[in-house]
Amino acid sequence: TKLIDYKGLTTANTIDEKSLEYTFDCELSDLVKKVGPNYVIKAGRLVGGQLILNEEEMEREVDVHMNFPRGYEYVIDITIPEGYEVKGLSNFTNDIDNETGSLKSVATLEGNILTLTFNKYYKHNYEPAKNWDKMKAFLIPGGEFLTKEILLKKKRS
Repeated sequence: TKLIDYKGLTTANTIDEKSLEYTFDCELSDLVKKVGPNYVIKAGRLVGGQLILNEEEMEREVDVHMNFPRGYEYVIDITIPEGYEVKGLSNFTNDIDNETGSLKSVATLEGNILTLTFNKYYKHNYEPAKNWDKMKAFLIPGGEFLTKEILLKKKRS
């Protein structure tokens, strides 16, 4: 991946700026693969690092202590080139919400703009070990999101 251009929109340094917003253009050779006349985009990886539980972490006997409750919100716009249609949008849909946290994600297409929205929230800074299955309910799909791909299929002329 090579960064081509970057522009900060808001810094979230003041009470009026509630979030950090920026835009950038980059070369995504690691995330885009040409397959015949089509392209596969590993779009789920655009949300950055997510917790991926390994087999040993599936069971837990120790309570979960975190520094603070927190949320991650990503809105990613991808411009689809003319002459291509998008397949696989439903792969990005999640709607999980319980007493420990939530994961809501969706991919939508409006005109030629594909928008990925990914929101993950940890509701508390402490969870008893008995709530681990409830946490896994949103943590596991959050990690799986990284594997989600879309297909840009060349339209037939």
